[in-house]
Amino acid sequence: MPEASQLAILPLTKVKLEKSMTKEFDCGDKFLNEFLKKSCAKKVQKNLIRGHVALNSGKVVGYITLQVHSLEKDWFVQMGSHPNQVPVLMIDQIATDSSHQGMGIGRDLLAEAFRSAAIISEEAGLAGIALWSHPRALGFYQKLGMVSIGQQTVGDFELTLMFLKIETVVAAMNDIKDAS
Repeated sequence: MPEASQLAILPLTKVKLEKSMTKEFDCGDKFLNEFLKKSCAKKVQKNLIRGHVALNSGKVVGYITLQVHSLEKDWFVQMGSHPNQVPVLMIDQIATDSSHQGMGIGRDLLAEAFRSAAIISEEAGLAGIALWSHPRALGFYQKLGMVSIGQQTVGDFELTLMFLKIETVVAAMNDIKDAS
């Protein structure tokens, strides 16, 4: 496990992603590896995404990217009445290097996303956080309280659209503040 002094989680806007920082990154998913190495920095620079990166000794060991997004109300049928477009903070990509999986880095990156969602909700309004879950990660997101609101087949995978209400996110953030 990396020492606390070696691990840092920083906003993507504060880190210049150099090839030397990303070339060894391998989360076991070719798409996520290539996204970090070829697209992430460009999308941050163009203001298309935001997020955080986990660094250990100057190497990327995890990342999460976020986008402000809206979902059609049809995704929320089981959740009552909603406007035609529902504002959400979409977790676009999240990955942890295989050598660092199981160390809580993904959880820490999600905590940063939850903080961002609470701030956006306060300033602009937000119904919650959403993401498309790979089948292997479904249980992880369910443990966080996210619920399935739909499915979509992409290639060989059945992805699940997961959602967490902003009230739940804000309450969790308040509990963390009260405990400290």
